[in-house]
Amino acid sequence: ATKSIKFNAKLGKSASETFRSMQQVYGSQCLGRTAVFEWHKRFLEGRETLEDDKKSGRPILVRTPEMIEKVRDFVANDRNASLKMMEEALNISIDMKTIHTILHDHLSVRKLCSRWIPHNLTEAQKQARVKWSKEMLKKFNRGRSNLIYNIVTGDETWIYSYEPESKRQSTVWKCDTARQTVDFLSSKNVELMTHCPYSPDLSSNDLFLFPNIKKKMRGERFESPEAAVETFRTLISEVTASEWKKCFENWFERMQKCIDLKGEYFENQ
Repeated sequence: ATKSIKFNAKLGKSASETFRSMQQVYGSQCLGRTAVFEWHKRFLEGRETLEDDKKSGRPILVRTPEMIEKVRDFVANDRNASLKMMEEALNISIDMKTIHTILHDHLSVRKLCSRWIPHNLTEAQKQARVKWSKEMLKKFNRGRSNLIYNIVTGDETWIYSYEPESKRQSTVWKCDTARQTVDFLSSKNVELMTHCPYSPDLSSNDLFLFPNIKKKMRGERFESPEAAVETFRTLISEVTASEWKKCFENWFERMQKCIDLKGEYFENQ
């Protein structure tokens, strides 16, 4: 494999071109993107030997503090991001396997309901999840109360806008000032309900709305953030009443599941 990288580097092909051609030849046996880019760089700098340096016993490219911080910042801004999305947006010589290792080994997070969350909950967090679930089931008669139709729930997400000439990510939401929002809602006699942090498995938006809407938007290329927002709004308006009903029924069923599991995380059970 390193011979192929050296050959392409000598021909003047870029690291990206080299990696793509190697994927076509070697398929699933191809070296990772990070390794190919590092070897390509070494050959451009004049390296002649094809064998890896045995004396260090370490991988060609280690996970640097800079890489870890970039991944940390990305996940902090978008807990719904996929590995592929991070690989493309970070624009550094790092492949999905390395990103996955950073997330699990260095940042101690994993994917649940399409959102990155801590590996393990503390006992206090588990108890808070159980307490919240019990309160919700009691308040809304296990989802059978007509009061559920008064619930207004919201969240924030990112939509990625890709243009033909350049690739960029754009937020399509703006954060409200928390104090102003609370004061306004209180003045309108709107009761504010809490939600447990790090609980995407108990969020109707994470479970239903965002995944379904983004699935329909997958592969779309938007000329502007405004165009992405308009498409998002249109798709939301097309969600049927029966789909919303099923979403809320599932929501209350999951609250009971949380209680049964003593607050532990659970997948799509």
